[in-house]
Amino acid sequence: MRGPRTAVGPGWEAHLAVHHLGHFTLTALLAPALAEGARVVGLSSAGHFLSDMRWEDPHFAQPDAYDQWTAYGQSKTAVSLAALHLDGLLAPRGAHAFSVHPGSILTPLQREVPLRTRRRLGWVVGEDDRPAPGFKTPEQGAATAVWAATSPLLEGHGGAYCQDCDIAAPADSDDMLRGGVKPWVLDRGAAERLWWWSAGATGVGAVL
Repeated sequence: MRGPRTAVGPGWEAHLAVHHLGHFTLTALLAPALAEGARVVGLSSAGHFLSDMRWEDPHFAQPDAYDQWTAYGQSKTAVSLAALHLDGLLAPRGAHAFSVHPGSILTPLQREVPLRTRRRLGWVVGEDDRPAPGFKTPEQGAATAVWAATSPLLEGHGGAYCQDCDIAAPADSDDMLRGGVKPWVLDRGAAERLWWWSAGATGVGAVL
């Protein structure tokens, strides 16, 4: 989260590589083993509020294009779009995919966000810099991923974006603590486009 621009492998932007392309590759290689009843859960984030896919320059190769928050946001949008398209590929065999927002949680993920920035953003409060109201513990955050992997309530809702152990409602504001889902991560056309773009970038996953 919010790291400096870093090129990975063949020049992939690090957020997109770590949050999406690496998991895309692993999932595509495992896909033949996903039988009826299997579920794939992608760990997205309300960070998807920060950016849709930057199709013209996903790796921020253009001079001065890089922005730490935009890069993070794009990578989380990619996670949700990948799950959306993957679900359509898996559904004929009775398997499904979902993406989840675990909630706002302070963990080592934020290690590159300076404490003064966390204070300014209102993530921590008080003299002891405790998590602000609305933040979850890691255990609470894990609950939605476990729910998405196991709950019978998701039958018939393949590809859904989940939050707080439920299917997320449309976002009615830009408040990421409130969450919800932005329309661009429910765009099936964009999901298919990302799938084929990712397959071309990694060399795997064109056909499951």
